[in-house]
Amino acid sequence: LIAKGYTNVKVYAAGMPEWKKLGKATTGGSAKKPASDAPKAEAKMVNGIKLGADEGTVDGEWFKANYKTLANVQIVDVRSPSEHKVGAMAGAINIEAGKLSAKDFAAKLPKDKVVVFHCASGGRAMEALDKAKEGGADMSKTYYFDANLNCTGNECKIEVNEPLG
Repeated sequence: LIAKGYTNVKVYAAGMPEWKKLGKATTGGSAKKPASDAPKAEAKMVNGIKLGADEGTVDGEWFKANYKTLANVQIVDVRSPSEHKVGAMAGAINIEAGKLSAKDFAAKLPKDKVVVFHCASGGRAMEALDKAKEGGADMSKTYYFDANLNCTGNECKIEVNEPLG
């Protein structure tokens, strides 16, 4: 964040899952809204993927429940090979986004499937989405999964991050 120009960056040592358990807000706009009688907007499905509330995301809870059965999706773990070796989402391939130019990263992405990036907390996956766009990837089929993952082998404990809104 500092590299992107933010100056008031803080870290909560216990992590996002603990922060959420305490009921703390994660964005300035995340205050609880009063219940409304207005009907909720229909969830948008594109390329067989339920889109999330934030631009470029898949719906976290939907993806968590369905990722093992989506034949049209290639999950791309954008972490380092050593992190990937410890564990990753089932079926994920490893392309370390941080070590490649935008053009080289986009060139390595599968062209025949919907691509969903994952990392350990959502941050590097979001950066990978930006890098893919910069490198010329087909953004109509490229998304990221915003969640905290702790994987051993192909078994993952997943805590979906709330939309930033």
